[in-house]
Amino acid sequence: MPAKNSAAAAISGADTPLTFEVTIERLDYKTRESLEVNALHVTYDEDKGGFVSHPETSFGQERKMRSPLIWSEGAYSVSRTQTEKLVPVNGQALDAYRLDLEFFVEDDQLWPQHWEAEAVALEDTPDMRRELWAAYQELHTLFQRDNTEAFYRMMEPIWARAAHVYTMDVKSAREFIEDTEFGLSTYKSVQPDGKVLQPLRLKSDLQNAAVQLYANNRLAWIRPVPILWRHPETGKPSAVPVVFYKTAAGEWKIAEINIGL
Repeated sequence: MPAKNSAAAAISGADTPLTFEVTIERLDYKTRESLEVNALHVTYDEDKGGFVSHPETSFGQERKMRSPLIWSEGAYSVSRTQTEKLVPVNGQALDAYRLDLEFFVEDDQLWPQHWEAEAVALEDTPDMRRELWAAYQELHTLFQRDNTEAFYRMMEPIWARAAHVYTMDVKSAREFIEDTEFGLSTYKSVQPDGKVLQPLRLKSDLQNAAVQLYANNRLAWIRPVPILWRHPETGKPSAVPVVFYKTAAGEWKIAEINIGL
C-alpha cells in the first residue's frame, strides 16, 4: 500500500500577525485515502513576546491532532536567536529562526531514507566546501561522459524508495526512472529535447558560495544549482538539484534530488 507523508506550511503576510500553520498529510496512492493532522497553528503575540498556540485552524475548524498512523501532541519550539541559514533558489543566504515541530509516524510503508544510517554531521569549513565541490565535479564529469549507469548506481536507493512510496505498481529503481519522460537519457551531456550540459557554475567563489546545511547539518548542497542544462536556441534551462552527505569513512554520496525547496 504505497503512501506518502508530507507537511504543508502556511505563513501569514505582512499585514497580519506572523502565523505558522502546518498540516501533515498521509496520502495512500493505491486507495487515494488521505489522513491529516493539524500539527501546528501559532501566532506571534507582541504583548507576550512569543508565539501563542490556537486550538482551531485558520479556517475556524477544530484542529485534528490524531489519525491512524500519524499523530501530534502539538509540541513545538522556536529559537530565540537567528541560528539558521536559509538559502533560497537564488543563492542569497538569509539569517533565520528555527522552528522545531514534533509529530509521530507509525507506518511500515514509509521506508527510512538510505542516508540516515550513514550521514555524519557537517561543519561549514573551507575543507568541507572543497570536498563538497569535488563531489559536484565528479558528478558533472559523469554527465559529460554520458555515464548514466554510474549515475544510476548512485541513485538506486533513492529511486527504489521513490518507487515504493510514490507509486502503485512500479517495483524497482530501474523501472521507476525509465518510466519518466526521458529516463536515464535525462542525465546525458545532451538531453533528448536538445538541452546541453553547461560548465559547472558558482555564483561567487567557492568560499563565499551559498552552501546550505540541513537535516541537523547532515545534508549539504550549493545554491543556485551548479549543474545545469540549457537549450541552445530557446535558452530554456533544466537542473539537477542534488543534495550530498558524507559518510564516516569520508565518502561523499547523493542523498536526494531536492525539487521541493
